[in-house]
Amino acid sequence: YFDYAYTGLGIYYVNGKIMVEDVIKDSPAERSGFLPGDEIFAVGNNFSHNIQQYKNILQLPNERIKILVLRENKPKMLSIRTESIL
Repeated sequence: YFDYAYTGLGIYYVNGKIMVEDVIKDSPAERSGFLPGDEIFAVGNNFSHNIQQYKNILQLPNERIKILVLRENKPKMLSIRTESIL
């Protein structure tokens, strides 16, 4: 379970992969182009594949964070600006 407070992004550990399951409407995640089904491969310079470390990075307010996702088995770099959406 992920705290949506800064991204609007719901990420979960599914079958050994870190997957985007939810994207809140009008959130930073939606504006950044995230889609349910994206596999998160790296957050910032962190390639640890550790969901807790990724969540910690994504909960920093007012940061611009590059996130590498795999979409349809192709790498795609997305950039998200975290902000409080509560």
